[in-house]
Amino acid sequence: MLARQQLTDNSPQEPIQIADRRSRRLALMIVSLGLIIGLASLMLLEDFRSEWEGWLEREVARWISNPARGGCIMFLLSTPLWVFAWYLGRVAKRTEAARRWPPPGQSVVRDTPILVGNDAYHRGRLLRLAALLSWFLPILCGLWFWWALTSLGGASGATAPGTEKPPNSMLDIRR
Repeated sequence: MLARQQLTDNSPQEPIQIADRRSRRLALMIVSLGLIIGLASLMLLEDFRSEWEGWLEREVARWISNPARGGCIMFLLSTPLWVFAWYLGRVAKRTEAARRWPPPGQSVVRDTPILVGNDAYHRGRLLRLAALLSWFLPILCGLWFWWALTSLGGASGATAPGTEKPPNSMLDIRR
């Protein structure tokens, strides 16, 4: 990517990485497609709300009695966040190694001032911290999901057919 000088009277001249039109178009298309899919999903969920609630009530008992099923569901739901964390870690590593932000070869969707040296290195470290937190967030969400399912199961007394919860279970919230 080429860098040019910012030509404004109010600020000192600093190198700028020009926005890539193709990347901007791709980002706009992805966000638009996600918005359309999300709105369509909400409309469909509203239309089939009673069926959705009935299915969810039946499935909660199965998820509680079979931790592997709940774990698989959480793994599938958290996969996009882990992919994002991996990508963020990769960008952080490239930024720290090159001591340049944005890293060499990275396309940007808007004109971006180029940072070099310690400023870029610190930006890379901050990105690495964000990537690390993004790795742990799905784990915390999984634990919250498990807690919510067991709480719902304990409060409603829902169990899957053929399974019974022992009395005074740690998961029983009706104490």
